[in-house]
Amino acid sequence: MDSAQQLSPRRFEASAEPPALFRSPEIYEKVINLDLNGPVTVAQGKARHAGLVAVRAFPFAAAKKALYMHGRVRHSNIVEALDAFTTETSLYIVLEHMPISLYQIVESAKYPTEPELAAILRQ
Repeated sequence: MDSAQQLSPRRFEASAEPPALFRSPEIYEKVINLDLNGPVTVAQGKARHAGLVAVRAFPFAAAKKALYMHGRVRHSNIVEALDAFTTETSLYIVLEHMPISLYQIVESAKYPTEPELAAILRQ
């Protein structure tokens, strides 16, 4: 994907649904996969000064509701949707990253690898 086609994280208008783009999010690099009440990928934006994000996949059957909820609900205890994209089989919503504790990682179904653990300890 060339730089003109790359997705860039952006805030959604409170009155608008997040747009779902049919592209691969090549501007994100996976840091770790976790099971936090469902699979979540913590990723790092590849752009300079980009931070960590959480990426959650939704099957198409649940996509419209997920987009609506993350696009409309504004609350300090709910992470904000930054971006959304689709693949052939799923909708992915890019969410603001919330730091996680070592306890949450240990309780996750998948134990982190050494590079993943190093990335976690940097947060």
